[in-house]
Amino acid sequence: IRRMYGSHVVVSQTFKSYEELAFASMAMDRAPDNLRRHAILTSLCKLCLPSWGKKRTNTQLKESNIDAIWTLIRIIHTHYEDIFDEWHPILSTLDQLSSISMSSKKIPDTHAKSVNDISCS
Repeated sequence: IRRMYGSHVVVSQTFKSYEELAFASMAMDRAPDNLRRHAILTSLCKLCLPSWGKKRTNTQLKESNIDAIWTLIRIIHTHYEDIFDEWHPILSTLDQLSSISMSSKKIPDTHAKSVNDISCS
């Protein structure tokens, strides 16, 4: 996804697939040690950040990061009761996002409203 900046359709469909995979994995197996759910949510958390695991104040979000954040929020909102051990990477991602400026030259005007909605939430 990080390499497909120019194709918003491909990125958008990829995130829809992430959401569907998460929903399917949570519906099939509600056990706390569901490895499919863990892999999907951890991978999605990594896509939310411009630099995973590194708290850099000078990084900027891209439109694919914004799309990943919205996908993660929809999954959390819908399946918060089915998330067990995955709360650690999710909360770590949200913590790292809190230190990143939501204004970025890399975010096109089409995503400006999404950025404002996330930062006001």
